[in-house]
Amino acid sequence: MRLRRWKRNLAYHGIRLLRQRQGSHRISLGAVLGLLPCWYPTFGIGLALSLGLIRLFRGNAVSGMLAASVGTFLWPILFYANYLTGQLSRELFARPAEPELAELLSEPAADISYEETADSLGALSGIGVDFLIGSVLNSIVVSAAMYGVLRILWTRYRLSLLKHVRARAAGAIAVMAES
Repeated sequence: MRLRRWKRNLAYHGIRLLRQRQGSHRISLGAVLGLLPCWYPTFGIGLALSLGLIRLFRGNAVSGMLAASVGTFLWPILFYANYLTGQLSRELFARPAEPELAELLSEPAADISYEETADSLGALSGIGVDFLIGSVLNSIVVSAAMYGVLRILWTRYRLSLLKHVRARAAGAIAVMAES
């Protein structure tokens, strides 16, 4: 039952988005700004942050909310991508290597002295630096690419998609009228 409701809501908002007469710039900007906070750990305020950014930069709210909704489900994948990108940037730009997390967690806590604990915490901060650098790089690159691709797709295919949806809806109405 819930899956059917999700599909109907997604279809409704998709049709609503296709009917928007705003330009491709505002639609694409709304989607990019809706997804942007999903690259960072916002601890529950991501949707509000998305709405604020969309309103501030005058993007389309419908496309932004669709992108934010998708980004909410993709967050674990985005988190991992941020970490991998941060590690790759360390290798490319020769930042000092930090011990792996498995190495840090393999020693028992009772045997660690204060100096070793400080070193371990420093290594954990390296993991945070990897994540931060990765999230900044990923958000910039993906946002720029997503804006360009969405703008091109919206310009070329919006009308044909809208005609397809209208024809499908007309067919569904005709089938319901026959029954």
